[in-house]
Amino acid sequence: MLAATDPNQVWGKALPHDPDRQFIIVHGTVVALKQGIPIAVFERKGQSLRVFDETALADALIAFAEAFKKKSVFAALTRVTVKQYPVSAREALAEAGLEREMGDWVVYR
Repeated sequence: MLAATDPNQVWGKALPHDPDRQFIIVHGTVVALKQGIPIAVFERKGQSLRVFDETALADALIAFAEAFKKKSVFAALTRVTVKQYPVSAREALAEAGLEREMGDWVVYR
């Protein structure tokens, strides 16, 4: 998990985005990478989850929850509420330890 603006995150900077894995490099965006390739992105301070690789999503969400709890991502927030997500991500969100609240998924620090 890296912030999109992190100097170690090279997609869209030193490397061009793959056409089907584009994301905006702004504060409030976190990228899940597997072997250096973007597999998911949390945008708008985690409110929106976009998935690029369904097969790696469960591991990415577990890594996100752990990174958030350790203040490695979104350090200023006490919780992240995922409001927009693919329907296919519901099971993986639950398995990663996010809690269901009124149609959204929440992780607390």
